[in-house]
Amino acid sequence: MNILFLIADDLNDSIGCYRGISKTPHIDRFAASAVRFDNVSCPVALCNPSRSAMLTGLAPWKSGVYNNQQCFREFPELKDIVTLPPIF
Repeated sequence: MNILFLIADDLNDSIGCYRGISKTPHIDRFAASAVRFDNVSCPVALCNPSRSAMLTGLAPWKSGVYNNQQCFREFPELKDIVTLPPIF
């Protein structure tokens, strides 16, 4: 099985495949043949804490990552956590 995981910063649900107003034919065509998540939300309105949450499965209030300058590997209790990429 091949998995292509796409994540985009600053992209809301106004794209076509989510019945939005933006014209996104290529994304819409791809989404029609892919698994699309319809009930998701961003844990924090910053890139790094959101990516850290996606990679570790830990919300920012559990990982301690609250800004774009932190790295979850800097926290001793998270140093050895297995993230999503090695699982694949």
